[in-house]
Formats: sequence, structure tokens, C-alpha cells
Amino acid sequence: MKKTLLLAGVASLFAMNVNAVEFKPYVGIDYTYSQASTNDVVVEGVSVPSELYEDTFNSFVLNVGAKLNKNFGFEAFYQKSSKEEGQITTLVIGGTPVATDKIETSFDAFGLDAQGYLPVNEKFELIGSVGLGKYDFEMKGFGTEASEDEIGYRLSAGAQYNINENFALRGMARYVIIDSDAVDDMTEFSIGARYTF
Repeated sequence: MKKTLLLAGVASLFAMNVNAVEFKPYVGIDYTYSQASTNDVVVEGVSVPSELYEDTFNSFVLNVGAKLNKNFGFEAFYQKSSKEEGQITTLVIGGTPVATDKIETSFDAFGLDAQGYLPVNEKFELIGSVGLGKYDFEMKGFGTEASEDEIGYRLSAGAQYNINENFALRGMARYVIIDSDAVDDMTEFSIGARYTF
């Protein structure tokens, strides 16, 4: 009898959780401004001071996600930054200037965020998220190229305005802990739109 009651209880909890899930997939696009905290790096034996390469980026982010209920969801992203040129600098070897160039930096990233939603009213909701991303930074200059792949730990907060059942506008602020040779962390601000199917 106890086993029957236990099974009935588990079955009823499972049924309640299934009813609470309402899968709502969506796609989105964001414009993101990123400010990186950078370090001096060594490229092919040559030290490159951080002030010689750019630490701010503009990027577009493609998103695919789903709300599982009114308070929880997941979102996958792919981010591609602009290619930014730093200051014109001269490479000096043995006291002799040998080349002048601008160092070009860029990054791309992809990953997954878990998101929590707090509805304020029918149209407006607050959003918080935590996630992981794989970040690939590239640096080009003086005929050389260097890249670095690192995992980033993402913390975000923002808000979403739901225009109707399908369209929404979203703004987010994000802090990304990277701790790579070139980049310690990034602060990002994004604005974009979502379409829910």
C-alpha cells in the first residue's frame, strides 16, 4: 500500500511539472558593445603592450532559445565582433625600426546561458542569466597572427518589453570573466529583438 501511495505521489508531481512546462522557442539578434580589460602579450617573442591594440568592440549576436515556463529558459548564442585596429606603431629590433603597422584584434564566441525571468506586468519582465561561452581572440599585425581560445563565465542582467505574443525588445548588461593571457574580463551592453514562434 505504501509503495502504491508513493508511486501515485510521484506520478502526480510529475504530471504537475509537465503541465508547468510550456515550451516557447524563439530566435533573436543583438547589437553588443564590449569593453575588454586587456594585458600586454607576447607574439612570436615580441612583447606587445596592451595600449597598442584595441580593447573595445562592436558585434552582432545571433540567439536561439526557449522559455520553459514564465520564469525559466535557456539561450544559445553566437557572437562575431568587428575587426578593430589599434594605434599605428613601429616594430623596433636591435634599436632599428623595421616595420610600421596597426595591430588588428577581433573575437568570436559561442555558448549557452540559463535565464531567469521575473514578470513585472503583462508586457515587461526583468531577466538574469548565468552561462558559459568559448571565446576565440585573434590578433594580426606585422605579418604575424596569434589566437587564443578561452572559456568565459557570463553573468547578465536586463529587461525585456513584450510588444505582443511574438515580438519583444531586450536590453542586457553583462560581465564576462575570461582570465586569458590577453583579456582578463569584458563588460558588455546589448540591445536586440526576439521573435517567439
